[in-house]
Amino acid sequence: YETSGTCPNSSTFDLAVTAAGVANNFSMSFDGTDDYIDVGTLDFFNASFTDETISGSIKPTSRDLGVVFSTASSFAHSIYIYYAKSSLKNRFEYGIRGSGGQNTVPSPVTNATDVPPNVWYHVTLTSEGTTAKFYLNGSLLHTGTSGTTYSASGNSVKIGRLYPAGYEFTGNIDEVAVWNKALTATQVQSIYDATDTNLTKDLSTIETSNLKYWNRMGDW
Repeated sequence: YETSGTCPNSSTFDLAVTAAGVANNFSMSFDGTDDYIDVGTLDFFNASFTDETISGSIKPTSRDLGVVFSTASSFAHSIYIYYAKSSLKNRFEYGIRGSGGQNTVPSPVTNATDVPPNVWYHVTLTSEGTTAKFYLNGSLLHTGTSGTTYSASGNSVKIGRLYPAGYEFTGNIDEVAVWNKALTATQVQSIYDATDTNLTKDLSTIETSNLKYWNRMGDW
């Protein structure tokens, strides 16, 4: 800042900048039996489409297979993210299955390093055209090439299980959001970077018109 006049004075000072966010004091706990959230049908899942994003924070407390998010009554013809143990390694996996039940991206996807339970992780799955991407804690973990357009055909969206029973999630899930547009790597990173003690990104500021579902999972 400089004063005006024939003998200007100047001074400098530091400003503290706090990332914009919303309170994040709670999450939803799932017991691995019959705990789940039935979102119902999301309109844009009911027709063939190619662009979408699923985002959420996950704290698994069990090494058993548990579906975090799914859009179908079985693994066939669905979009899903799940946490599982295989070959003594814990990992996240994802899949997008099109007509006929075929995988449109490689599944399973195994993490390069062990992802242990009882830790919070941020996961994001995007689909754009024939490209699917899976992000872990803001960083791109895997890219797959899809071979068909996905359609849920009116299937109900589930958080915490794949219907029918048998794939229930054990642990905590928070801030689940769905866009009918593939977020960019920068946008995905910004969601993860905004996380702080009792604070999370205001997701309504990211691709506002394309944000089709946002469940605060207890923060209201």
